[in-house]
Amino acid sequence: MNVEISVIVLCYNPNLDKLKKTLKSILQQKEIAYEIIISDDGSKQKNYGLISSYFEDAGFDDFTILENKENQGTVKNAMEALKCAKGKYIKLISPGDYLYNDTCLSRLCMYMESKKSKICYGKAVYYKYNESNLDIYPMRAPINQKIYKKNNIKKIQRNYLFFRDKILGASLVLQKDTTIYYFEKICQYVKYAEDLSVICMVADGEKIDFWDEYLIWYEYGTGISTNGVSKWTKIISKEEEHVFKNLINNYDAKDQVVRFTYDENVGFIKRMRMQPAYIFYLLSAYLLMFYSKRSINCRSIDKNCFIED
Repeated sequence: MNVEISVIVLCYNPNLDKLKKTLKSILQQKEIAYEIIISDDGSKQKNYGLISSYFEDAGFDDFTILENKENQGTVKNAMEALKCAKGKYIKLISPGDYLYNDTCLSRLCMYMESKKSKICYGKAVYYKYNESNLDIYPMRAPINQKIYKKNNIKKIQRNYLFFRDKILGASLVLQKDTTIYYFEKICQYVKYAEDLSVICMVADGEKIDFWDEYLIWYEYGTGISTNGVSKWTKIISKEEEHVFKNLINNYDAKDQVVRFTYDENVGFIKRMRMQPAYIFYLLSAYLLMFYSKRSINCRSIDKNCFIED
């Protein structure tokens, strides 16, 4: 059977329990032909035998384990996996993130086929697991999803490039050729934040579709972009700065895209005057950020929606 989607699990010193649960969320997928590629970025602890045994116990053999002997960063780690991916579509996932239920991949790919979509994202549940409870955070990225439903390219460019209303990278699925093309665009100056490739997609005016259903459980606060560690904040900010400088250098100065790129030297008042809608974006972001989280007892959740032992 032809592989419809390649699920690439990007690992670097992963928590083995989280990795197994992530794999379990993939192995439960129905009504779609998929492969699993585990691309390890020079982890100190080698668990390849245990992972192979896990697949064998599950009766699954369409998997590949790639070992990078030295840590080379997320982007190059992903590109190594893309070289051997057989699927039309690509889903990148990290240990600790779980596919939402057992049919989300098949339904999303059907949606992408119907839309002839190269780039698509679904909704995510932002969670933290605390003993027997889940802390659920009422967050979403991007905040304004209506403009994606309407495929309003100009407003998408404004919101993404000027407001920095980003799409959560963990919620994306892309065609393989599109993924490779944009990863190659950024690989010279982006090492860790692979989702910065979406900036280039938006700048190019690529159509990005929004699948208005849940795709993933996203472990909030553990990734390099959300863990609050100043070291990683600085690294990601620097990589983002390189992406925007490259945009400005490669687009006509009169291009509408460039006018919407965020300039650190432009003050808040001037930004407000340039784009009055910016205040509504900030207000929405503020309300989401400070909205109370809610805890849910794991036993009340469908096991298809959250992976338990």
